[in-house]
Amino acid sequence: MNRVIKPVKDYEADNVSKKILRIILSYTDYINRTVWHKEI
Repeated sequence: MNRVIKPVKDYEADNVSKKILRIILSYTDYINRTVWHKEI
C-alpha cells in the first residue's frame, strides 16, 4: 500500500523563510520594551 503524503498548503507558499524572518523581526520593538526595558 503506497501512501502519498501531501504537504500542508501553508508550507507550499513561496518565501516561507522570509515571512518567518519578518514575523520575528516585527517582535524586536516589543521584546526591547518588555524584556530589556529599553526606551526608544
